[in-house]
Amino acid sequence: MKNTFPLRGRNMPLLLLIFIFVVAGSGCAKIQATKRADKFKSTLDTYSALLRWGKYKQAGTHIKMREGEPKQLDLEYLKHIHVTRYDVVQQVASVENEEEGKGPTEIAMIAEIDYYHDDDLRVHSFEHQQLWWYDEELERWFLEGDLPDFQQHGSR
Repeated sequence: MKNTFPLRGRNMPLLLLIFIFVVAGSGCAKIQATKRADKFKSTLDTYSALLRWGKYKQAGTHIKMREGEPKQLDLEYLKHIHVTRYDVVQQVASVENEEEGKGPTEIAMIAEIDYYHDDDLRVHSFEHQQLWWYDEELERWFLEGDLPDFQQHGSR
């Protein structure tokens, strides 16, 4: 009787091994992309909470310029600023910078921020454009730019 299953025999273990490596390899890239996305969400949640709680110096630790230095924080002024709302209204992940299925390396977003100043007590609202980037060495997301400029958007 003729063998109707050509994969049977001595080639079967080799083909099974190749199949396992292919499936595992594609799964690893997906896991890396998911981890990177989770790290971004966690970083953004922490950053927005620090702003809402008035922890501007700690929020500044999420800023890292790829070139140049961020603007110095005016902590004396910022202690009078109280963020009441921080909502992401738009978010776009870079597809062209995506490496080998690991996930995006840049995310552009717009956050809508409501705040008031102690001397004014009137709530101001503005949109803050942000560019977040992933540092491969540190395996961490950073904001490319400065903290929101509250003075420019209506408060003293």
